[in-house]
Amino acid sequence: HAGVMPSLVLFADRLHVLSQLREDAVNAGFHITAARSIASLLDGEAQALGEVVLVDCPVPDGAALAALTRLDMRSAQSGAQLIVSTARW
Repeated sequence: HAGVMPSLVLFADRLHVLSQLREDAVNAGFHITAARSIASLLDGEAQALGEVVLVDCPVPDGAALAALTRLDMRSAQSGAQLIVSTARW
């Protein structure tokens, strides 16, 4: 559909970054379907992904790497575009 922005799911553990990403995405016209912590990726059931998945992970530890691996496999299966930021801003 022309003019329809893709759905977006955000993952970040730094609350100020999650808030800024959400604000920027809304201002750009994206439809935010979820905004959660990275840790939530490892808790319980698999969660629905958007067409675009944006992850802020500036210092990945073992748990974060496991979450990113799981997310990468799920994104590949669903066709979602995965963007991972490792910048410390």
